This record gives sequence, C-alpha cells and structure tokens, in this order.
Amino acid sequence: MRNIKQLLICFILTMIVGFTYGQKDIKEITLYKTIEDFKSNNGEKIGKFNNFSMGIGHVALIVENGKKSVSVKDYWGFTIDSTLFRVNKSDFVMVFSVGKIVYYEHGVLHLRMLLSDTGTGWTESDSKLFFYSSTLSSAIFNNLNKFIKSVSNPDKAILKLEDGIKEASKTRDFNKRLNAVRKCVLKFN
Repeated sequence: MRNIKQLLICFILTMIVGFTYGQKDIKEITLYKTIEDFKSNNGEKIGKFNNFSMGIGHVALIVENGKKSVSVKDYWGFTIDSTLFRVNKSDFVMVFSVGKIVYYEHGVLHLRMLLSDTGTGWTESDSKLFFYSSTLSSAIFNNLNKFIKSVSNPDKAILKLEDGIKEASKTRDFNKRLNAVRKCVLKFN
C-alpha cells in the first residue's frame, strides 16, 4: 500500500510539472503545408505557442493555453515568430543556417529553449543533434558523411567542413560542442 501511495504522489507531481511546463506564451505559430507556401508567406496561423507533446511518430504543438493541440506531421514546416522549423518524417528540426548547405539543429532542443526562462534546452539524444541538407526542400540527413555522399561532386571545402565538425564533436561538453559546430558551419556557409 505504501508503494502505491508513493507511486501516486510521484505521478501527481509529474502531472503538475508537465502541465505547468511551457505555460509561458511565446510567439505566434504559423504552419506551412509546402515550401512554396513558406516562400510565399501563405501559412496557417494557429495561435500562440505554449508547449509541445511528443510520442512515437507524433509531434504536436500546443496553443491557446493548452486548449488546442496541432499535429505537425502533415506539414512541410512551421515558424514560431521568425524561427523556422522543418518537419522531418516524424520529427522536426530548427533551421540554423542557410548557405552552401542548410544546417539544422534538433527541434526539441530549440522548443525547450523557447519555453525555458533561462533560454537553455536539452534533448534526449546527442547523436541526433546536427542535421544537414542541400536546400530547404531536399532530404535531411543527421549524418554528415551520408549527406556528403548524397551531394553530387562535393567540393573540397565541404570535406574541410567535415573535418572541422569531427574535431568539434570530440568535446564532451554539450554547449562547447554545439558552439564549435555552429562556428564551423557559419564559416563554411
């Protein structure tokens, strides 16, 4: 009986924390069915971002103080204010830099940053933190080697980028690694 009470208390505390997490209104969310909709600024405004929920193969944005949940799986992407996120299969990524390549970072990390009072975020997987594509409409890769193999006639500069990112990824400190990879990409782009 004591274990059941402890379990119930833990469950209630988890629900309270989960419910209050992300109650801060951030910015307006706009959904885009296609990249053409994004380019022509023809999106569907759904409300102010409060939170998000995730499950296996499911990501939903929560708006209107938790009264409305919108799945993003059938969309090309969305913006929260001016920050662009692109839907990638059952997940989403935040567009960080567009240049010679498109560099993305894990979307959950950035949504948690938006929801945090301190501006910090976290993700469950460090191995799926960085993503790459040739254009905003091409396939997204979470492995730089696979991305480079997908590029026809990659130039020598992209191979130097690969070396820089490998070196930057050696550090165990999450923020140092993130900043080092960003510097490599921004220098390349």
